Amino acid sequence: MSHVPYASAVGSLMYAMVCTRLDITHSLGVLSKFMSKPRKEHWKIVKKVFRYFHGTNEYGLSTKEDKD
Repeated sequence: MSHVPYASAVGSLMYAMVCTRLDITHSLGVLSKFMSKPRKEHWKIVKKVFRYFHGTNEYGLSTKEDKD
């Protein structure tokens, strides 16, 4: 991920958070504090959040009622 700017990666996660994934709100709030000078440990956390997304891609918000 060294070729991806930190701000772009966090921005992508924020877009997903606003649309459907409120479960990562706190994590992204903390990560966004380091936009100007991210360190290696911040990148590691960003990668963990992306892996979390990959493992939980069936989760999200829905506005329609479940009939089951």
